[in-house]
Amino acid sequence: MRTLTPRGHSLVEYVKELIDPHTDDWDEQLVSDLFWEEDAAVILALPVHQGRENFISWHYDKLGMKIPTRCPVCDQLEDGGHLFLKCKLAKQLWRALGLEADRVILANKQLALDTVEFNLLSTEYKKLVMTTTLWYIWSERNLIREEGKRQSIELLARSVEIYVKEMRDAATATTVTAVSRARRAAQWPSSKGGSWGALIPDWDGDVVLAGRGKLITCLHGIQMAISVGAGRIILETDAQEVERAIKSSSYDESTLGNLLYEVKALLALNFIQFECNFVVRKCNRAAHELAAQGSLCNEGEEMVSIHLPQSVDVIVANDDLLASNQ
Repeated sequence: MRTLTPRGHSLVEYVKELIDPHTDDWDEQLVSDLFWEEDAAVILALPVHQGRENFISWHYDKLGMKIPTRCPVCDQLEDGGHLFLKCKLAKQLWRALGLEADRVILANKQLALDTVEFNLLSTEYKKLVMTTTLWYIWSERNLIREEGKRQSIELLARSVEIYVKEMRDAATATTVTAVSRARRAAQWPSSKGGSWGALIPDWDGDVVLAGRGKLITCLHGIQMAISVGAGRIILETDAQEVERAIKSSSYDESTLGNLLYEVKALLALNFIQFECNFVVRKCNRAAHELAAQGSLCNEGEEMVSIHLPQSVDVIVANDDLLASNQ
């Protein structure tokens, strides 16, 4: 039988402990003290048989795990329909992707099976877009709940479009040219440290994420300029591909699309005037020297200097002289 009485802090663990050793029958006083009246009546009515297995006297309490019932985005009661189709975040993303009509149809479905069936009966392209949208809504909701961070709807929609494009391109590719190319490693015997690098080509042999490091550097430079209150900025890079990516929309749907969107958004929102220019590598030596100085820091350590290192002073002076002679 299953009792309704919670165990609480009772020390009684097995049925045998409820038996009076002198009478080999139930200890009525103990049973009445431990269990609710209705449970005690049922227990005392049970016959006691010697030689039976000694069972535990309590069923384990179902403690479970408390789950928040409110949506972390809009604080409404949350279920599957609200999360993916009715929350304001979900509505905005579906609309940004041109899928409002499909969202309304799905929101009126009563069963999850019906929503899956609607998806499976859609075209291959729409099926991929809707599935990817659901995944991004779920990921964004978790990011808001765990870290309190939220991305713009435009960035989420662009992420969905880029991912869908990559999936379709991968599905139509027929051959794989290579997985990894031009792997290199370097080691410094004195410090026993080292580094490595590799070029990863795509289906057509073009290098994936080429220029990503340069773009990340530009992003950090922009953020530093914002922090000091600069109103105008000139970005200089020795990578022509990065210059083209920032000045045009040619790379907006590439794997660098999200990073480019962030760079362009920061430039447009925080500066009165901005430029991005290509310069030869020798004109960028000051930045390279600072990067070399930064490589001497331990991981997670920030090196801050009021004055530039002497080597950088000389490089900047030489660059100014070179510019004045041109």
